[in-house]
Amino acid sequence: MDLIHLRVKSKSANRIPAYLQNCRQNAIMMLDALDRVDFETVTILGHQMRGSGGAYGFQAITDIGAALQQAAESADTDESRKWVGELSSYLDGVETNFQLAHHSIPETQSALSRNIEISNPGTDVD
Repeated sequence: MDLIHLRVKSKSANRIPAYLQNCRQNAIMMLDALDRVDFETVTILGHQMRGSGGAYGFQAITDIGAALQQAAESADTDESRKWVGELSSYLDGVETNFQLAHHSIPETQSALSRNIEISNPGTDVD
């Protein structure tokens, strides 16, 4: 697996698990919205992930968010569900591997910054 190398301030590193959990909740909300044929919710959540993924070092989340936004704007249920599935698969791999990498960081390391290696499950995004 490829590794995502993040250099983040200690405070930012502590926010990554909450960010990933928020993305997981977004995936659940998008599936519920698609069941109700609520493309507006999927568009909004996709747009938010498009804007936030890169800020946390997760370009794949940005790319998936953009694809979700586009699919929802086109009212394409099948494509939207496909991308929600891609997001869920990506998050499953990243979150698990983040937890392992996060716990292996020595607490004595500088409080200013930490290198965190996160396995990238290899989501291919157009």
